[in-house]
Amino acid sequence: MKKAIDTQRKLIGELLIQEGFISETQLEEALKVQSQKAGKIVEILVENGSLTLDEFVRFLSGIPGVPSVDLSNCHIPPEVTDLVPLEIAVEHEVIPIAKMGRLLSLGMVCPLDSTTIDLVAQKTGLKVKGLLCPASDVRAAIQRH
Repeated sequence: MKKAIDTQRKLIGELLIQEGFISETQLEEALKVQSQKAGKIVEILVENGSLTLDEFVRFLSGIPGVPSVDLSNCHIPPEVTDLVPLEIAVEHEVIPIAKMGRLLSLGMVCPLDSTTIDLVAQKTGLKVKGLLCPASDVRAAIQRH
């Protein structure tokens, strides 16, 4: 049985080390790159070959409380996709999936990305719940909608 991952106080890089997906050296190298040019740490880890997208999705799917959704089976109404500007959807790899009352379900490559969740909440005025989706599915959904 997989142990519960404490995501409340740990940064994503530390969690990836804890779960054996990357080494401390790989994280340090990625942090150096991040200090020189802006970017998300996971994107840098993927770009430099320290982590694959499949490994990252496997890591995220092992975290209790991180729900996922299969976007290929989702019908997303235009009034929902219109809630998030296209530029934000593309840049942050997110797609709004459903709105129920004041809650917006958001398909995300990284549902632990609180900065993006906060940005979408600010733009929409809604409470946002991130759902794990593979990057290729998010990109395809953005193209469809």
